[in-house]
Amino acid sequence: MAAQPLPPLDWRSLYQSAVLEVDPIKLPTRISEAHRAIAKLLETSLSTLHPDETEELSDALNNLAALRRENESRIPRYGQLRKPGSGCP
Repeated sequence: MAAQPLPPLDWRSLYQSAVLEVDPIKLPTRISEAHRAIAKLLETSLSTLHPDETEELSDALNNLAALRRENESRIPRYGQLRKPGSGCP
C-alpha cells in the first residue's frame, strides 16, 4: 500500500521555520520552502485575499529576502559553508 502524501504545510509554519533556523546550511532550504509556499498562495488566491493578508505576505517575503541576504553575506566573512560530515572542522 502506497503511503499517503503529507498535507502541505501552512506558509506561516514554513516561514517560522525559516526565521527560527539557526543552522546556516539548512537556512537556504527553509527560506526557499517558505518563499515557494507564499508565492503559490499569492498566485492562486491573490484576488480573494484581504488587503491585510496581502500585506502580511508581502512583509514575510521581504523578511525572507533580508534573511537570505544576511545569510549570504556571512560566507565572505566566515568562509564557505561546510556540510556536516565533510570532515572539515
